[in-house]
Amino acid sequence: MANSARDPYWQAGVRREAIDHPGAAADIQDECAICHMPMARTEANLRGHPGAVFAHLPFDPAKPEDAEARDGVSCSLCHQITAEKLGTPQSFSGGFVIGQPDAAGVHSEFGPFDIDHGRTRIMQSSTGGFRPTHADHIRKSELCASCHTRRTMADWRAGGGTT
Repeated sequence: MANSARDPYWQAGVRREAIDHPGAAADIQDECAICHMPMARTEANLRGHPGAVFAHLPFDPAKPEDAEARDGVSCSLCHQITAEKLGTPQSFSGGFVIGQPDAAGVHSEFGPFDIDHGRTRIMQSSTGGFRPTHADHIRKSELCASCHTRRTMADWRAGGGTT
């Protein structure tokens, strides 16, 4: 998953789609970045911008945004996905929901194990701004299916267009 943004076949596929559909190139990049460059896309969306693919290629190590894009799918991103919508058609094609920080700006990072109270402080200090949080949904395939189940417009039309 860490190579999802570096895959030359994927990059070529996005480029081909953007060339074939130039009027939709920005939407294509945003849609593809959901699963292949999710950290960079999430950060771009927080700044009010769509996800971009080619703005990060080739990767420039001096640009923080390129580092996020180059990292592809990180452990941290998936461990911040909430249980909301998982397993429903709305969660497919990158429809996952990232947990929001609490009032102190701390994000939950979900894991499958109960956190030993004595280790919570150590874990928090090593992750900087993330709180280890037990959650059973992190073990379920529905979490992975949010990116690994791709629904195209043809799929939506065949299913009656329901979401």
